[in-house]
Amino acid sequence: MEPPHSVRTFFKIALVAVSTAIVALLGLPASAAPVPSDLVTVSGVVFTPHNVPVVGSVDCPSGYRMVGSAADQALLTAIAPNATFTGAIVSGFARDLPPNNFITMTVICAPQSRFTDVVVVQAADHRFRPGDFAHSLAKCPAGYYAFGGGGYFRKGTGPFRGSTADNVSNAPSADGTKWTFAGTMPSDTDTMMIITQCAPKTGKDFLVQFGNVSTSPTTKVGSFVNCPSGYTAIAGGYYISNPDGSEARPGTIQVSKPLLNGWAVSGLAPANTKMVALAQCLTP
Repeated sequence: MEPPHSVRTFFKIALVAVSTAIVALLGLPASAAPVPSDLVTVSGVVFTPHNVPVVGSVDCPSGYRMVGSAADQALLTAIAPNATFTGAIVSGFARDLPPNNFITMTVICAPQSRFTDVVVVQAADHRFRPGDFAHSLAKCPAGYYAFGGGGYFRKGTGPFRGSTADNVSNAPSADGTKWTFAGTMPSDTDTMMIITQCAPKTGKDFLVQFGNVSTSPTTKVGSFVNCPSGYTAIAGGYYISNPDGSEARPGTIQVSKPLLNGWAVSGLAPANTKMVALAQCLTP
């Protein structure tokens, strides 16, 4: 069920046109799924003093769009696409002391020609107040799957802000048709933004997930999920889950990144909850 008081806008990524009506996008030819040789992975680092939050970005090569984003060596507070979907913005704290006090940021990129019929869904959720544990989602139109999404906080149209704690969700949903995001709202923000890219389901997408159970809130737990043979992981993310499927907290994410042909996540989670890794997989 879609949360109340959230605003969803639909628009097609194109050179000149923006549409606010999903019906205007119907009848478009389906774009081809990327093959492994199409994908380009770009990484960068951003340095930060110990215990000081930082915001950094990493971009795809010219002619490519961002289809997945990741980060490592961090205490993550947010990851989201940039405004043109040609890269990603990451916020967090460096996990290690100098000289390793940096966050590694990664984007998975595919040629723009492989995604000619992408719909973007942006949810601006105003239900929460500073200090609240905020959690919501951006939902693709019927018949579409979600990829390359993310979430963050802002005030009005102000700058990108990460959560102050408990960024325990930033991933495609279990059914692959939504993007979830959760975290504690910062004091100088009034809106939680969740964004996802969506492409038509043509029987070639497959969402995989797996979660190891945390034994202690002070013991790091990690999970890895791999795409089936013949499929390629284009995006992924993390979700710390209670037994009933709701977001569990307190929790921190230190790693969310592509690994082999799947996705790996790790961090701290309450005892008897799951650290879930999710990957959106496509086959040509």
